[in-house]
This record gives sequence, structure tokens and C-alpha cells, in this order.
Amino acid sequence: MGRVSGLAAGVVAKAIEVDRIALRGRPAFSPEPFLDELGRKIFTHPIDVAKTPDEAACQPPKVRIHASFKERTALLHKLDQSGRLGFVGQSQVHVGFQAGLFSILKDLETDRLIFDSRPFNLLEQPPGRWVSSAATASNLLDIQLADEEVLACSGTDLREFYYSFKVSEQRLARNSLVGALRPSEAAAYACYDRSLDKERFVYPCLKTLAMGDACAVELAQTAHIGILYQAGYVDAENLLALNLAVPRSPSMTGVVIDDVVMLEKVGRAALLAQEEIPSARSMREVFALYERLGLTPHPGKTFYQQVESEFWGAEVAGDVGIVRASLRRVLPICMICLQVVKMKVASVGLLEVLVGALTSVFLFRRRLLSLFSVVYEPLQRCLSRQTILRLSTEMLEELFLCLSLAPLAATDLRCQNSEFFYSSDASHWGLGVTKAELPLGLRAEVHRHKLRKSVWVKLLSPLRRRQRLVGTLPEADELPEGQMLPSHPLWLVLGAGLQHREVCRAQV
Repeated sequence: MGRVSGLAAGVVAKAIEVDRIALRGRPAFSPEPFLDELGRKIFTHPIDVAKTPDEAACQPPKVRIHASFKERTALLHKLDQSGRLGFVGQSQVHVGFQAGLFSILKDLETDRLIFDSRPFNLLEQPPGRWVSSAATASNLLDIQLADEEVLACSGTDLREFYYSFKVSEQRLARNSLVGALRPSEAAAYACYDRSLDKERFVYPCLKTLAMGDACAVELAQTAHIGILYQAGYVDAENLLALNLAVPRSPSMTGVVIDDVVMLEKVGRAALLAQEEIPSARSMREVFALYERLGLTPHPGKTFYQQVESEFWGAEVAGDVGIVRASLRRVLPICMICLQVVKMKVASVGLLEVLVGALTSVFLFRRRLLSLFSVVYEPLQRCLSRQTILRLSTEMLEELFLCLSLAPLAATDLRCQNSEFFYSSDASHWGLGVTKAELPLGLRAEVHRHKLRKSVWVKLLSPLRRRQRLVGTLPEADELPEGQMLPSHPLWLVLGAGLQHREVCRAQV
């Protein structure tokens, strides 16, 4: 066991290089008509809705604009030229709660500009309501295709979505940046307003929504869903979302902040006829709608009626009926894992990253998660991320199995539903399993509502475990924060209304 020094865990920020920052167009999108009442209030009056500095839970962190003086000045001029810079007086801001800026790699040629809003974020509490309307790749795994059906997808990506938002004067002040200027210095920028000449200092501000704002994801997701809902392209019957069962409708729409994908189950013959299907037609109409609203769809990421497509980190083969993690992600993970196996040493931090990356791949074939066993041991020992371990033979074998099977992690959308409903339970002595035959008409519906993850996995303390065994532990103390866990009505009906028979019981 050894230790490596100078390992920056999770740091991906880099200094700003203005030539690598793309700021297309000018902010032209007004989101207010598409936000709910609370979202509209947060967007237009963020300072009124936020806490006061005296109510902050802790001192704001120190932030900065990660750039040389030359690059910082060039960035402000670039923001000014694209209509994304403004100035406010010192009296309009909470001094000490200004934001910084940094960049992260996007691809070989460009970087993303990130708004380091940690100070003001301390004063905000995102509502967290509409963010759950976002779709995920796991939603795709619940789609079922009949033998004669294929899955056709149409979609697009909105360029510079956050940086297309027009903002109110109060949000402009909320977006103030570190590095106050004198009015005489700020006068060099086209956006400067001479009414600020009497201020001692003025603050440059980002004149748009931005990545890094605590409420940005919530506001952007709400606005995007609002656009499609008001135009009639999304409703409760066809929305793919994180916390919803997959729609029964043959047409489905998923929105992930700036991405929208419309999926449709169609007959193979209809697709071979090369006729435009309804979802593809809707996608073309939505494309035009975005442009009217001041948003910019990405032509290079727009596709119509494709049975082979890639989005949300997944590859969808709609003709075969297979969904898998994108091989663009899987193969680099496998290559890194292979190098670790060859070296036979790794830091705890690297193991954490590998397990996390492989987990995201294995979620496309959940049974592969059972491969993880030995790799958890160093993580459970609370070792420092900088600790270097010599990997045991068992761990090397486990990692080799993982990298060998990762490209095979896929879900078959044509799999038939189980004929049976299974129930299991465990106690201090062992476990038991029962099954009941499901009526044919219920099988697809039960599949839609199947459990996707454990509800309650926290272990009792040794004392409470002993009390539980002898029957002296109150039921409320077995559950998180004393709250009873609700059961889905479907499980209650199936548990009480079907004829169950024992599959097995075993002492453990």
C-alpha cells in the first residue's frame, strides 16, 4: 500500500481561453410565458426570493475568474459583443456574493463556459419540482416492442440553450461577477449605461441564464417542457420522465434540458414505405417553433425517423430492439480498466471512478451489477482517495470480467413479460419466495410499474437488530426517520388478490 501526492480529486476546471469559447447569436428567448408561477418569480425576481446575506448558512466561498488579465478582458468584450454582458452599481448587489467563471473541456476544439455561482447559491433553494420531468436513458429500457414493431426516433439539441435566455434587471444583478470596475473603466464596453457614472464601483454581470446557477436546470427544464406542453406536443399521456412509468402511448417524448427526442413504435411495413410518421412531422414543427421563439436547434444533432440513433448516453437500435450504453463511453472505460489490470495497482480514487463508470454501463443490463464484490472492499474501508493499492488476484479477475462483459450490457426491448408475479421476504433466519400467475392483460402493466431500485437499504444498528429479533423494537424505529413507507396500490391488490404458492424457503 502506498500513497500518491498532488492528486486533485474531481477537478476538471481549466483556465479560460476565449478563442475556445463559442457564443453564438444573442439572447432572444423569453421564458416567462412557459414557466409556472413559482418558476417565473424565481427567474424574474431572484434576489427578492432568495435569503438575505445574514441568513446564509455559512460564509460564501472565495471564487475567481480563472483567466489571465488579458483573457479576462477579452472574455468580457466577447460577452459584450454577443449581448451577454451588463453592468450594475454596487448598491444593487449583495457584496461578497459575486460569481466566478471557469471553463471545462467540451471537445478538442471548444470549451464550455461555467458560471461559478457558489456564493449566491447559498442564498437559494431550488424548488426541485419540474426537474423530475427530465427523461433518462433508463426510461428507454422499459419500452416494449411487439414482433412487427420497430422504434423510430426523431430529435434535436438546442445550441447555447442557457445562454439564449433574456433576463430581468434583478437577475442581471444576481449574476454579478467578481472584479468590480470603476465607471471610467466600464465605459469601454458597449453595454455600459451612463446612468451608472455616479457609482463608486460597478460590477460586470452575465446577462443570461448560466450553468452553475443553482436554479438553472430547474428553470431551463420547466421552460422547455412548457414550450412543448403549450404547443400540444407533450402531455401526461406521452411524457417520458425520471419518476414516471413508461407511457402506454405508442408515441413518447422525452426532454433533458436542451435535448428533445420523440419516439414512436411503428409497424415495420409503414417504415419501409418511407412515409413520414407523425412523430417525425411533429419534430419538424417543433424545430420551426424553436426558431420563432429565439432558440437555435443544432442542425448537426437533428435527426428524423431514425431506427439507429444515439442520445442521452444510449445507443438505440430500434429495428433490432436493443438499447445499450453508447460504445463511445464504454470502450474508453474498458481501455482504462484494462490498463489498471495490466499494472496491478490503482489508487482508491481511480477505483471509485471505475466502479462508478462501469455501474452507469451495467444499468443497461442490471444483472451485471452482481459482478461487483471485491472492488467494494477498499471503498468500504474509508481509505484516502490518494491511497495506492496492489490489487489482489480476486480483484484483477473481477475487473477483467467487468471490462469483458461491459460491451455486452444491453436490454432487449422484445423480451416477453413474465407470466408470474414474485414476492420475497427475509428475516433473521432466512428468506422465502412466492409466485402467483398473472392474468395476460396485467403483464404489460405490471412491467410498467416494476421496482427500479431498492426503497430501503439502511442496516439497523447492532442494538436495534437485537431488539428486532426479540420483538421489542417499535415498528417506527425500523424505518427512516420513523416514517412508514407507502406501498403502490398495485402491489397491495396483487399481493391480496392473487393465489400465491411457495417457490422456496432457505436458511441464510
